Amino acid sequence: MNKFFIRDYSRKLLGLLFLCVFFNTRAQQLYLDDNATFYLGNGMGFSTSSNIVEKSNTSSFMIQGGVAWSEPSEYVNGVVSVLGAGNTVVNIGDLGQSSMNITTAQDDVILCDYTRSQPIGSLDSSMSGYVLSDTEYWNVTKSSGSSLDVMVSGLTTADDATYGGELGNELILVRYNGSNWVSYADSPGFGNLAYASKLEVKLAIKMYLQGALTNPNSGETSLMRDDLRVAGLLPIASPYIDGLTLDNAVLNASGNNAIVDWVWVELRDKSNRQNVIDSRSALLQRDGDVVDLDGQSPISFRRSSDEYYVVVSHRNHIGVITNDAIALSSNSTTLDFTNDSTFVLGGNNGIVNVAAGVFALFSGDFDGSGQVQNSDSSAIEPLLGQASSYSYADLDMNAQVQNSDLGASLLPNLGKGQQFIMSSSSENVQLNLFAKRRDN
Repeated sequence: MNKFFIRDYSRKLLGLLFLCVFFNTRAQQLYLDDNATFYLGNGMGFSTSSNIVEKSNTSSFMIQGGVAWSEPSEYVNGVVSVLGAGNTVVNIGDLGQSSMNITTAQDDVILCDYTRSQPIGSLDSSMSGYVLSDTEYWNVTKSSGSSLDVMVSGLTTADDATYGGELGNELILVRYNGSNWVSYADSPGFGNLAYASKLEVKLAIKMYLQGALTNPNSGETSLMRDDLRVAGLLPIASPYIDGLTLDNAVLNASGNNAIVDWVWVELRDKSNRQNVIDSRSALLQRDGDVVDLDGQSPISFRRSSDEYYVVVSHRNHIGVITNDAIALSSNSTTLDFTNDSTFVLGGNNGIVNVAAGVFALFSGDFDGSGQVQNSDSSAIEPLLGQASSYSYADLDMNAQVQNSDLGASLLPNLGKGQQFIMSSSSENVQLNLFAKRRDN
């Protein structure tokens, strides 16, 4: 493709006037040579067939404040100066990918620049849960004028921009304040601008609880019972230590996606299974899906993409941990605890085989200790006969505390307990896989 050049043939004229272009340069690529100046004012048409306007380091591209570019696909690869008052869309970038909307005062000369260099500094502690762009940032400075800061909005980012090596998620505009990167909304002004992405890993977990699979409804052998929901006994607030709450309307869902109970999920350090990186409450559907508080979405943690051991547990069932660290990212990762005992630490010792090729968490852990013991049975016996209660003693989760809780859901599992690992000195290392109940 031919390039349209603007060169400096007379240094004397440069100090007196701008070179103004009143024509379209279609079918050509615009290139500003050394010391040349391109000025785009009101009423000027500007369009090229390419998506980029190249310029040398010593040339200038200037826009009158308030000018709307006739072709929004045109981008300047380098610094753009905005002169005077107005709301201006400044198209800058290296591949036709970036623009910003700025508001300037009458006497302002504002310089806008874009680069794909590594941003300096780190995110402020107030931005925990976010990661800074590692591929691009902008710089907005004042050459002269009365504005104390510049209003920036509509800033667009490249589709391939990455954040800690990941594509962006729920981006927020940030500004470097000289020490750290902070939210632009909380600290607007001139300087370096960038985007930060919300840290997130998503998990699509499937798991079963032995108690809720006991005595299934007719024709629903692959579904857990939701008796607690039907009886109106499921609490709005989680029974676990984070105390998350849900909208009561979530409990109106019926069928496969009806909520069975609250469960507890943990992410553990890939290098040390004892170290809990993050944890949260979630909801368990009848078909085994573990979902967020909306009753349908995969659960997420505000963590960076990495490998983690994953723990799933329940208030009166024994928790399990994955046998291997699992690679998690912002793309939902499926973790199925129901079809392969080798997926969890301890295999058949860690998870119960309830049917051919179907596995569930062991029931019977009344006291939430991670063990099914005689003490669990002794503590339940005085509670026999309780009806219509959300009770740890209701091991089969049918809204009643009955002899069947002992006979079918506890006694067959006596002696079962959370799995452990061996230390370098051949000692058992407890992993504390039990759900972190608020009353433990």
